[in-house]
Amino acid sequence: MSLRGKPIKFGYKIWCLTSSNGFLYNFSPNCGKNDNKQEPLGARVINELTSMIPESEYPNYKLFFDNFFTSVDTLITLRKNKMKAAGTIREIRTNACPLIDSKRMAKEKERGFYDYMFDKENQVLVVTWSDNKPICSATNYSTITPLSSTKRYSRAKKKEISVTVPHLIEEYNAHMGGVDLLDKQISLYRTRIRSKKWWQTLFTQMIDIGVVNTWRAYQIANSNEKLSLLDVRRRIVMLYLSKKTGSVPKRRGPQGSKLMGGRVSTYVRLDPENQFIVPSKTQKRCSYCKKKTTKICDRCNVGVHDKCFTSFHTE
Repeated sequence: MSLRGKPIKFGYKIWCLTSSNGFLYNFSPNCGKNDNKQEPLGARVINELTSMIPESEYPNYKLFFDNFFTSVDTLITLRKNKMKAAGTIREIRTNACPLIDSKRMAKEKERGFYDYMFDKENQVLVVTWSDNKPICSATNYSTITPLSSTKRYSRAKKKEISVTVPHLIEEYNAHMGGVDLLDKQISLYRTRIRSKKWWQTLFTQMIDIGVVNTWRAYQIANSNEKLSLLDVRRRIVMLYLSKKTGSVPKRRGPQGSKLMGGRVSTYVRLDPENQFIVPSKTQKRCSYCKKKTTKICDRCNVGVHDKCFTSFHTE
């Protein structure tokens, strides 16, 4: 699909429900148009991803999402289901809420100025706050107060100044970005397989998500121990390499005659445990001297001569 405004404009889009620290709870690939044309796409995605949460647990969760999903009608529906939610909202989705226009606010108002309206009937609050540019947010549970402050650099005064921040904006900034954090961790050590099969991209993405989730869960369970994502990936790889499950399969096609089975990982080759030389049913090529032999290493599953056995496993 085409993703306008994204750095990578063509690819697959996966809707994700994550915690604020990037732990994935639920996901759903974007499959295009749906038969239900009455329900907006953003509302449909929210309902689909939150379906895993028991209804009795709704009051214990808070949802934060960007302006693609947020609308006043969606917030009203979520409140009726006793689900707390907040997010930035586009001005055209505020149901003509009489707030100061963003263009006027950018020209006339200073940083820290805010305007708000509250719908008493539906318990929905809409706030426009002036930062580097006006930001419009909406919520079905949060409030304006208590006000807080943050530091911003002023070009006119050439120094940092204190700027007032409504509680809704502060809470949103503190908990947003979980999906972006997940994407960042996946991009650090992404699994890449060159293939023309469309599904392999999604398959490797699920593997990378599983590794990141494992790392996050380990961090939560072992808060006193620092373990990087790279260390987790290394441990997983070393675990599979240490298994006595045979060698790398031979490549199919015209290059099948090449000795792909001779590519044994250094960790397995130099490990002195369970290394035995045994007769082979078929003639193979020695992985050390490259001459023909009728014996193999039982663990590495590659051809090797008696005289080459020690050198192959030590050098």
